[in-house]
Formats: sequence, structure tokens, C-alpha cells
Amino acid sequence: QKRGVNPKLADSSNLERNRFQQVLDSSKVNATNFRRILADESAENKIGKFLRKSVSIDYDSAAKQFNGSFDEFLDEIAANIVRNNVPNYSYIGRAGRALRLSPFGNFIAFPLEILRTGNNIIEQGIKEIHSGIPALEKLGHKRLLSFGLTVGAIPQALRETGKALNNATEDEMEALKRFVPEWSKNSTLIPVGRDEKGYLKYLDFSYSNAYDTLTRPLQTVYNAIAEGATTEESVLEASGKGMLLATKELMKPFSEESIFTQALTESVFGRGV
Repeated sequence: QKRGVNPKLADSSNLERNRFQQVLDSSKVNATNFRRILADESAENKIGKFLRKSVSIDYDSAAKQFNGSFDEFLDEIAANIVRNNVPNYSYIGRAGRALRLSPFGNFIAFPLEILRTGNNIIEQGIKEIHSGIPALEKLGHKRLLSFGLTVGAIPQALRETGKALNNATEDEMEALKRFVPEWSKNSTLIPVGRDEKGYLKYLDFSYSNAYDTLTRPLQTVYNAIAEGATTEESVLEASGKGMLLATKELMKPFSEESIFTQALTESVFGRGV
């Protein structure tokens, strides 16, 4: 088991460990000299500066030293990234835990973690790109590109593929959103076929897309603008409406009456309350 990492996250930890093993190899950091590099605070030592910010457990910030072997050092670098970049309900924070105990909020841990880790992935990529270390810059670009594909490009590609395979036009897709359930209006809808009357059948991809929490507000704004806005004033009005709806979508898991509270209220006071 990797230090500080849940066994279920071992694959992610191994991936990050292998990535940073290559970075350290290219920077000529190894078991013999890594302690000296950590302790060197000179401006030219860019890799040392980055590594000092990449470990937390077993790191003595005063002495600028890591209390463990080189292999354990690599494990901690990987574990630190996984803790910050992979959703884990143990890290939702005090506010999230308090909200889970309140009469409001449904399934709040997941969207909170998606928001936390999504921001951390972007921040990690930016730090790597601006590290001044060629191997890390390459890794940062790769990390941001992969995240961008996962969050935006892949859902859009699946949607366009579904449209092509089922001869669905954009007008049909926009019309479809007027008939789907309320919870799917701002989702990524993928055409999967047609019924006997020629009407589109669809898959709500947002329910299987972990990072839909990040893209749904943008989709909400787009949908509001697409609903007939033609002049500058109407577009601005639609955009404002979209932002309000997007905020509502984002806050829904945290502000709605919890399932337990709703069921208890209805059972005590009867239907319609």
C-alpha cells in the first residue's frame, strides 16, 4: 500500500509515481542526491523548489528534509497529487460534513469533491507548466489537455457521433430539450436511435459523466441564449437568465430539502406539504 493513499486509489498513485520518476530521471534527481537538492534553496534550483511543495507527510519544512527513503519520497509525491486530484469523500471539509447533517442537501459530497479536485487539477497543471522544468512543463500540458478532453471534448464528440449515426440535426436536438424531463434539460444528450414514429431516442450522458458538475452551468447559459435570443439586448438578458439558472443548478444539491426531511414531512403532514 502506498503511503497516505487508500488502496482503491493505488492505480492513480502508480500512474503519478511513474510520471514523476521520469521527471526526476530527466532532472538527474536520484536516491543519492535528492536530500541535497531538497535542501538547496538557490534560485537556480527549480526542481528542488517544486519538490519541496510536492510533499507534505514526513517532510520537515524547517530542515528542508524528507524523513524517509527515496522510494518513499516518490510515493509521497504521488500520494499528495492523488489526495488533491482524485475525489475522496473524506476530504469534503467541515462545512460539507455539517451540511450533510442538516435538513438540507442531497448527495452533496460528490459535487463538492468534483469542484475541489477539478480546481486542483487545473492548478497542478498550471504549476507544472510554469515550473521552468522542461519535463514538468510537458507533463503540465498533458495533464490540462487530458482534463479538457475528459470534461468537454469527449462528451461533445459522443454527441456529434450520435447525431451523425442517427441523422439528427441541431434543430432536432434543441427541440428535444423542450420535451425531456426537467432534470435533463441542461444535460448532455446523445442520440442513440429512433422509435417507430421516427422520434429521437437519447441517452443522458451527464448521469455517467463525473465532471458534469463543472460543465452544466455553461450548458445552462448556452441553452438560455439559444432559446430565441437574436438581438444584443435579448442575448444579454438570456445570458443573465442563464447565469441565474446555472447558479441554481450548481446549488441544487446543497439547498434542496434532503430526501429524509422531505419523506418525514410528507409522512407526518400528508401529501402536498
